[in-house]
Amino acid sequence: MKEDIGKLVELQTIDAEIVRLAEKGKRLPEDREKIDAEMGAFTEETATMEERVNELVQQHRDKERECETNQEQVRKIKGRLLEIKTNNEYHAALKEIDYTEKKNEEIEDSILSLLEEIDTTRTAFDEQNAKTAAYRAEYEKKVGLIDEELNSLSSILKELEDKRDELRGGIKTSLLKKYDIIRERRNGVAVVSVWKEVCEGCHMNIPPQMYNELLRSDKLVTCPHCNRIIYWKDKDADES
Repeated sequence: MKEDIGKLVELQTIDAEIVRLAEKGKRLPEDREKIDAEMGAFTEETATMEERVNELVQQHRDKERECETNQEQVRKIKGRLLEIKTNNEYHAALKEIDYTEKKNEEIEDSILSLLEEIDTTRTAFDEQNAKTAAYRAEYEKKVGLIDEELNSLSSILKELEDKRDELRGGIKTSLLKKYDIIRERRNGVAVVSVWKEVCEGCHMNIPPQMYNELLRSDKLVTCPHCNRIIYWKDKDADES
């Protein structure tokens, strides 16, 4: 019986590790999605800021062209002043010149404001771009580690599952059935140790007589409180 219990303890250890690694295998893709989203947010913010810089630069070019067009218009009107023969036409031309020049003053003010905004936005973009580049380096490192760990998990799980199947093949069918039922009912834990008359599964004291039976290890014993299979483990020996 001592050998049977030893096999059940080993089986419990393997099953627990398989569960832990399987859960980790589910969590790692979620971690990957999270950092993908963070990387996407950085990239999107950088692209938005770059688009804004380009938009402002285009507005600046449009304003400069408009200003040049108006200046050319003023030159043409001034060139025709000597050819104008009536006072009404002359005053109308002067009025048009004055209107266009005032309009150009407004455009030049807009150009100055745009230049300031372009400078501020470009500085912010450069800072954001640097942050994105730094995060991308960290992102690629994290992704590499996750992918590497996922590949490693797959092979480790395969080895553990093969080992579990081989171990189960050497355990009595009746014991396996009992083990599987308890494990299903007790959140995946069917076998636990007892130390100083305390069950490590439910942390309740077991009767002294039952504790003595455990020390002999001559039959299968279950905890009277949580119904898990229990065995005696000398923790002092483990620590020494």
